[in-house]
Amino acid sequence: MNKIIITDFDGIFTSPGFIYTKDGKIGKLFSPNDGGIYHLLLDNLEYFGLLDVIILTGEDRYEGIEVTEKRLSDLGLLNKLNFSPGKEKYNWIKSRYKMNDVIYFGDDLYDINIFSECFYSCTPLHSPLILKRNSSYSSGYKGGEDAFTDMITHVTEEILNKSITEIINKQKKYDTKS
Repeated sequence: MNKIIITDFDGIFTSPGFIYTKDGKIGKLFSPNDGGIYHLLLDNLEYFGLLDVIILTGEDRYEGIEVTEKRLSDLGLLNKLNFSPGKEKYNWIKSRYKMNDVIYFGDDLYDINIFSECFYSCTPLHSPLILKRNSSYSSGYKGGEDAFTDMITHVTEEILNKSITEIINKQKKYDTKS
């Protein structure tokens, strides 16, 4: 199929809110499952018919990007991070990829333009209603609470017609610890 998944970071991998003190942003909440399924995709791109899985952030505040980079570094995914402000995400994507090859995960109002042209779009539970109405799939999970895992599972099984369970079961056969 040769599609590419592009996902926004904040609001997909993180909870929809931020932790602030009087000194600024100090933290974000993450799901423990999203990193694992991201690696499962990367390790099996050919099986899923994917070219890549890209992370896009518009985070430009030092405190916020530092937290994002730390989380992605811990997951070994820092090399997947790209930067584009919210208003410019559409142009960033369109200048690099054919929109009909893009499966996009987003949760903010600027994503509506991407949703209208990409091959398939997904949004988490906490997204604005107008975005949900214009998405191909609206997850029943909030960002940072397994929305990414749910959207990946939906896309791989329902759109790409591939089974994540099949990949996990194949890995189990080769797991010498079992």
